[in-house]
Amino acid sequence: MKPLLPLFLLVLVVSCKPHYDFSKIRTEVKNEMKSDSLVYQTGFSSGDSSWRYCKEPNPALAAQAEGLVISVDAVDKTVEDRSPCGSLHDPYSILAKVTIMVEDSTDLGYAGMCFDRIDSAYYRMLFISNKGTFYLKDVYNGEEEILIPKISSRYLNKGRNAANTIEIRHRRKEIRILFNGNVAAVCKLNAAFSYGECGLLASTTENKIHYSPVKAVFESFVLKKIKGEAK
Repeated sequence: MKPLLPLFLLVLVVSCKPHYDFSKIRTEVKNEMKSDSLVYQTGFSSGDSSWRYCKEPNPALAAQAEGLVISVDAVDKTVEDRSPCGSLHDPYSILAKVTIMVEDSTDLGYAGMCFDRIDSAYYRMLFISNKGTFYLKDVYNGEEEILIPKISSRYLNKGRNAANTIEIRHRRKEIRILFNGNVAAVCKLNAAFSYGECGLLASTTENKIHYSPVKAVFESFVLKKIKGEAK
């Protein structure tokens, strides 16, 4: 009977995962968006002085003609730039359009969003790659937990210099992740840790074989207030 135990545990773990009706969720999100209210937006133009990089220069960050550029040229490193919106306390949506640039199409690089940032010990990050994969991680009291392991999404554009629009619709107990307007994932959260600052990021892989300098070009950033609470 011993060989059956690992199989039993695997089935138990899988069966305990929440089941989501994505057809219903897509309809809910579409209806929700009609009542979203704009809080802040920028196209990172040279005349827009609202974004923080204009006040706190960083050699890894630059406002260029194409948008906000975040560059990373070190193995296993993440560079982020927080929005000027401060700590967020209402259910909200953050949306950004980004292009991930790497030196070669075989290389791997990441871009994404940081949110619920209280300090260096409490925050969450969403990463997408130029290979069409994504993952979500949570850092609580300095301890890292992967909320969504690295998986592929058919809604992400792949390849060198491919552009994607990413969105997080965040309630106190739930995150809905959208790529290019399509619901790609839903994640339940620990209600004891929600809300904080948000921003944008670029990151390199920890694997030196796949390492490449990365440049993430963000064309836009939009913050909206959304109505309602997660069920």
